[in-house]
Amino acid sequence: EEPQVEFLQAVIDGVKKVTHIAPENEIFDTIAKEGIILVPSKSLGLCGSLSLGSGGTYAATTEVYPDSPKATGEICNEAQVAAIVAALDFVLAPPTTEIPRFYPIGTPGKPWSEVERKQWKESRKNQRS
Repeated sequence: EEPQVEFLQAVIDGVKKVTHIAPENEIFDTIAKEGIILVPSKSLGLCGSLSLGSGGTYAATTEVYPDSPKATGEICNEAQVAAIVAALDFVLAPPTTEIPRFYPIGTPGKPWSEVERKQWKESRKNQRS
């Protein structure tokens, strides 16, 4: 039972685009983050409504209720779809740590500094035709 909190956060972020996240219920003492309650589902014999990956690596149960004055049945349906789409996007996205670096200079995602530009230019060999 290894909760994948980043995965669960991605699901919550997807649902937030459609509806609000209910405040924490004080019955649970395993609240990890807003909208995320960690429950040892395998040892309790529970199954997730969403289970992806080998052996259910990414598992979650989503609950969206139309009993809130801010939600309707349609919003709840849209929120469930948003949860599934966010979960699939997370699982299918390439891991950023495994993206190969094109140049051995600088930090991926950040512009090169003047020093790094100079280092790159010095590493190039001039070739004339």
